[in-house]
Amino acid sequence: MEYKPNKLTHFLANIVAMFVPGQKNREKIRNLVYRKEHRERVAYEQIKQHWRNIGDNLMPARFDKYDVIFGISSTCAAAWLLKYFGLRDFANPFDWTVGETPPDYFNTNVLRDSRFMEKINAISTEFQDWFEYDDFCPANAHYPEKHQEILNKKHKIKYLHLFPQDQSWQMYFPTARETIMRRGARLIDAISKSKRVLIVWETSIFSHKNLPDAPVSDDEIKRALKILQRKFPHQQFDLVFFEHDGTLGQDAFKKIAVCDGAYRIISNHFITTFAYDYVRQDEKKSRLDVPTVIGEMMDNLRLKK
Repeated sequence: MEYKPNKLTHFLANIVAMFVPGQKNREKIRNLVYRKEHRERVAYEQIKQHWRNIGDNLMPARFDKYDVIFGISSTCAAAWLLKYFGLRDFANPFDWTVGETPPDYFNTNVLRDSRFMEKINAISTEFQDWFEYDDFCPANAHYPEKHQEILNKKHKIKYLHLFPQDQSWQMYFPTARETIMRRGARLIDAISKSKRVLIVWETSIFSHKNLPDAPVSDDEIKRALKILQRKFPHQQFDLVFFEHDGTLGQDAFKKIAVCDGAYRIISNHFITTFAYDYVRQDEKKSRLDVPTVIGEMMDNLRLKK
């Protein structure tokens, strides 16, 4: 495979080499930089070729292209995942939210309630009564140096990155409400103008692999599709649930159809790769340790966007 370093790598390597004495040493610096980038590119190409050889399309649902893709899962990781693969075109009201930790967490080992139906119902009602002052109170903060974690008691959903630390949540609430309602209106408008919509749910990825979320039942999934179809009769909805099974191997995954338009993609989220860094070369600072099977599925969607 012919390899040419990108312009930025070429420029930086030359800048570094300027301060290294001796022509041979300067060449070593350039070669080290180029070879590292070349190895990463080859690793990415090998993974892509490997999955092509397996012959599995790995598309997460029925179609290979969608007009709108958004996440509604029980953590904010879905937003990161879609953003990382260039599939998050706008912020939605469910970004950066998590389900409330159940009071019996230590007995059940379930970190978060799913709040799946609450979010589906919010879409169907166009976020009516979704974000009202009397429903909110402070929650236990995991990142107190960055944001306040504020709980919606009615829906049992926490907002992790919405309320700033340097201002009381009560004073900031009008701004937060305007933000959430604006995002809600934008989401409803985007769905209304689309033909095919993909909704992404993920569980136990990134920093929460050992802490399972409450499962979403088949009955809830079927009910959700019926609600969405009644609200948007001219749109086709697919739901994909990325779920974790630590017993599966490197290339193993299960695609289970809950019903027409809803699928569970089960793989081992502990098996990860950095090779998908090349999907978003313009955003190295947000590098993620992506589960391999999920990375391949998301990359397929990106390539066909």
